[in-house]
Amino acid sequence: NDVNVAALGEMRKGSLVNVKNAVYISIDQGIGGSLIINKKLFGGDFGYSGEFGLIKVNDGDKFDCLDEFASLRVLCAYASELYNTNIGRTRLIQLFYEDEKIHQKVLRSAQILGIALKNIIEILDINTVILGGKIVGFGDEYLNAVKSSINNLISNVNVSFALVNAENKIIGSTGLGVEYLIEQEINKEIR
Repeated sequence: NDVNVAALGEMRKGSLVNVKNAVYISIDQGIGGSLIINKKLFGGDFGYSGEFGLIKVNDGDKFDCLDEFASLRVLCAYASELYNTNIGRTRLIQLFYEDEKIHQKVLRSAQILGIALKNIIEILDINTVILGGKIVGFGDEYLNAVKSSINNLISNVNVSFALVNAENKIIGSTGLGVEYLIEQEINKEIR
């Protein structure tokens, strides 16, 4: 999937270079992710590992999938209802810096994400989490809200934004393509 390709790009040129174990989470319209175990992408038995948006979380009396609290789809719907017009992802990021209600809603979603990440970190016994996708537009305040939810419960966890976020899918897919072509040439020589 596209998040796995993005994680491969981060492993080649970004925030996951020389990282042994990590979680890469992309937050955009939905929430997807990848697991890196022993410097390799872990696909699971059926190739669907990393669907972190399906993790169940709660906020007060609402209990649902993480995707329903922290995806940009949900945050855009909130902003659209507040403004009574369709708000896209780019406009949402602008409103994060201009509108206090949207600002607080986004930061609350970051805290809920941090609580879900705490569970992932504890289960996998890792200390590196990389966040990518359009969510990076919310900047350090968003990142700090995620970290505060984690660090209240676990210490020494590295949570940061993807370094080559805009290009990681291109870098990852190019690398996969080159590896495939090399493998094909090797197989021709063996035959």
